[in-house]
Amino acid sequence: PWRVSAGPVLAAYASKLYDRGTTLSQFLHSLYTKYGYHISNDSYYLCFDPPTILTMFRALRDNGYPDRCGKYKITDIRDVTNGYDSSFEEQKVDPTHGS
Repeated sequence: PWRVSAGPVLAAYASKLYDRGTTLSQFLHSLYTKYGYHISNDSYYLCFDPPTILTMFRALRDNGYPDRCGKYKITDIRDVTNGYDSSFEEQKVDPTHGS
């Protein structure tokens, strides 16, 4: 199968930025200035026993979603397993749709 490696793609983009008179670092800084910083702390649980999976995620929901990740405030939670998304007023999302 055809695959793309992130390294060469990033290098090609950095080269295009250089041709435009800027650096990758300067471009990223402009994005941070415009949109702010982003932090992601994704976790994956590998479990092959459906009743255990249900118990684990029910406990997470029943105990409340976290509001902090270390010193960072969590602004929104998306739980596609039950269609919850705190970033929408109705707090619902189609769990069959990607993002």
